[in-house]
Amino acid sequence: MRYNDAIATEYGVSETLATSAPFPYKTLPTPQDYKNGRVSRTFAKKVNEDYIIEIEYSSASSLNSNLYKVVVIAWKISGPRNDLYNDGIMSNSGVESQNRFEIERVQKEDGIDLKKVLHNLLEYWQGH
Repeated sequence: MRYNDAIATEYGVSETLATSAPFPYKTLPTPQDYKNGRVSRTFAKKVNEDYIIEIEYSSASSLNSNLYKVVVIAWKISGPRNDLYNDGIMSNSGVESQNRFEIERVQKEDGIDLKKVLHNLLEYWQGH
């Protein structure tokens, strides 16, 4: 929410009210992210609504924490599609299972259902 300068001058601006609504932002992995195998993605959920949006990490601090809950996930983008096993022991977690785990972790720990906005567990995946 932006305030008119005249109103702000006359009445002042409350710190909690002056924060802006989240602006949609689609995270795009860099070559370094692919090398690391993961990209950080940030989401905000309005606490009194079922509204979830991906945002830029740097804008998270400008959100009113009474209105929005923010979570950051490590989204796996490279490696094998499915879990790899050697002698019955998982040697490398697959992209699908790792990303599903992240979504379930956020649901359990923060009560935010990212399945509503993350429909493709292989989004950005470059694998083999």
